[in-house]
Amino acid sequence: MGAKRRELAWLSACVLLALVLRLHGLRWGLPEVYEEATPFRQAWEMWGWGPQKPFDLNPHFFKYPSLTIYLQFLGQGILYLLLFVTDRVRSALDFRVLYELDKTPFYLAGRAITALLGTAIVLPVFASARMISREYVEAIQIASPSKVMPLPAFESVLRARSTFPSSYVTR
Repeated sequence: MGAKRRELAWLSACVLLALVLRLHGLRWGLPEVYEEATPFRQAWEMWGWGPQKPFDLNPHFFKYPSLTIYLQFLGQGILYLLLFVTDRVRSALDFRVLYELDKTPFYLAGRAITALLGTAIVLPVFASARMISREYVEAIQIASPSKVMPLPAFESVLRARSTFPSSYVTR
């Protein structure tokens, strides 16, 4: 196996491990949510799923990074399309009723987005480590703590804003 393939294999293993650690416990505490759902709720308001609420791409909310809110917005749109295609909902009203009856699939989609963002951190950490060290083994060793640090992995389940610090750039 060539050096590039070995590097790609190790990096893939790191990313996979980071994803598994973040997806473990994704259902924890559902259907109750607390602060973690703030970006989700803001995205919900932007869609105008509620009665007498217009569609508005401006979140009018500046306490969280906008990237997180827009990704939640996109995730809700994808969830709606999936439910529509599988004939579980036929209209926005059905979607809202489903949300009111069982918020779990909605919050799981939101938490999965957060887990993916937390996992994505491994890639820039590895790239930065690769610039510092010419040996991929050392770069993997440097990037490894970002995938197994228990607090970021736990935080990726609990709140959206703590796991992807670079999203603060969009403020």
